[in-house]
Amino acid sequence: MKRNLLLITLFVFFFSCSEKSDKKADEQAQVKSVNTVADPKKQKLERLRSMAAMDLEELKSLLPLEVNGIKRTNLSVSSALGYGMAHADYENKTKTDFRVTLYDCSGATGAGLYESIFLNRLNQPKNNEEVTVKTIDFKGEKAIEKMDGKTKTHTLTFLTNERVLVIVSGRNVDTEAMMESVQKLNF
Repeated sequence: MKRNLLLITLFVFFFSCSEKSDKKADEQAQVKSVNTVADPKKQKLERLRSMAAMDLEELKSLLPLEVNGIKRTNLSVSSALGYGMAHADYENKTKTDFRVTLYDCSGATGAGLYESIFLNRLNQPKNNEEVTVKTIDFKGEKAIEKMDGKTKTHTLTFLTNERVLVIVSGRNVDTEAMMESVQKLNF
């Protein structure tokens, strides 16, 4: 009799434990699905990871021939680090110049670059005597604006075409002229 009572007790104990673990697993699955759907940053990174790399010639073709009336003086493209990059300088003799760098953020390496250079820096303002960094709205999307008083450089970083990270820097250019110049660029 004691043996039967012991077997029944063990049976009830194991049955109730397995029910609790099933319920717990179901709850965890529901929480995970809610978190996955609700996080647009993670969704964006997953979309970028799943994209095929952009052709370097296509990336290069996005670079403008001139910025603010200043012709392109230097051009380079590379994919040596696992993501596509196109870079151009626009210099003139008046010490006003621009630099445009484009990064293809597709694939695992490109998505990691997007996350470290752009996503992790959004809404991380900085303001001291030399540098001001803030998140702004630019063409209906978020952008990072940086002004460096020491080097007199103004930089704007934003995503275009759902995958191309654009960094435009202007030296000896005031904020209004910089924003006007970048607005005119078509990527």
